[in-house]
Amino acid sequence: MLEERKAAFNAAVDETANDLSMLYDNQMEKENPRVWLLRGSVNVTVKLLDMIGRSKKNIMLMGALYFADEIEQLKTQLQYAKKRGVTVRLITQKSIRLKDGDLDILGHLSPVVSGVKVYGPPYSKSAIVDDREVLIIFSRLDDDVPDEDSVIAIWIPNTSVASNWASIFNAVWNV
Repeated sequence: MLEERKAAFNAAVDETANDLSMLYDNQMEKENPRVWLLRGSVNVTVKLLDMIGRSKKNIMLMGALYFADEIEQLKTQLQYAKKRGVTVRLITQKSIRLKDGDLDILGHLSPVVSGVKVYGPPYSKSAIVDDREVLIIFSRLDDDVPDEDSVIAIWIPNTSVASNWASIFNAVWNV
């Protein structure tokens, strides 16, 4: 009798779980992700540092669009994240050519990240935090040098978008 009731209870739980899963999937398909456009390197840096400051599990940075004013602030915030137990992975080039000279990205950031791969585009950057939000950053080029005054970013705090972008990061990481 007990086994029969246990089986009926488990069947009811499974049915409820399936119903909730279908409702969630339907809701996610209807959801329009919120998207914000940020302009200016200062505003973009503030958002990036905010995202990193709220991280709980992992940070993935891909690309090489870094500026001298940003990199020390970023290094400090990544150190704090790493001390909190956050895994920080970086896919970037060794350096980037800026109008004031080359910026040694690896020299600044490799001491504060969990892992580094040298690869990726120099003219953009993306940050994925905890598979729940993504920031995609890019700028106009002037003679193959990023223009700091034209930096814009798209911030998308959406788990579906962030997890898809994270899967691209992981595919590149595993190459």
